[in-house]
Amino acid sequence: MTAFHRAAQRSFLHHAVEGALAFALVALSPTGPAAAQSGEVVITFAYTLVEDQLSPHSGQVRSQWTRTYRLSGKNLIGQTIAMNGQALETTNTALGHSGSGVSAVNGLAYSVESHVVGGAITLLEEAPSFRTRTVVRTNGRSSCSATREYLLKPGHKYFEVATPGQHIPESDTNMHIESATCTIPS
Repeated sequence: MTAFHRAAQRSFLHHAVEGALAFALVALSPTGPAAAQSGEVVITFAYTLVEDQLSPHSGQVRSQWTRTYRLSGKNLIGQTIAMNGQALETTNTALGHSGSGVSAVNGLAYSVESHVVGGAITLLEEAPSFRTRTVVRTNGRSSCSATREYLLKPGHKYFEVATPGQHIPESDTNMHIESATCTIPS
C-alpha cells in the first residue's frame, strides 16, 4: 500500500470514527424533558478560571465559567459560554471542521477546530498569544468528564486577553482551571 493510500485510508477512518461517535451520542441521548431537542446530548462543563494578572491590575483573578455543549446527530457542536452566570456567546462548530472569527466575549480574533481523538471530543481554540485545548468524554447518557488547558504560543511571554464585555487588554502570567465539573442533565 502506498503512502497516498495509507493517508487516504486514515482520513476515511478518521471521518468514519467522527460520524460513529456522533451517531452513538445521538443514539444514547436522553429523551423526554431532559433533552433540549430530540436527538441531542447536552453537556455542562463548569470550572473556575484562575488568572494571574500582570496588567491592568496585578493579582489573581477568579471567575466562574460554564460551557454548555449541545451535541447533535448532524455532527454539530453548539456551545454556550457563560461567565459568573451571565451568558456571553453561543457558537456552532461542525465536528471535524475549523472556523474563525472575532469573539463576542472579548473582541479577540480566534480560530477553532473540533475533532474526535481517542474517543473524546477535542476542541482546539487559538487566540493571538495562546491556545486552549478542551477535551470532553461522555457515554452520551449519564456521565462525562472534561478538561481545559491554556498553552502559551512560542515567542509569547504572557497570555494576552481582554476583559469580557469591556474588551480592556490584560496580560496574564498564568491561566488555568480549578474545581471542574461535567454533568449531563437527567
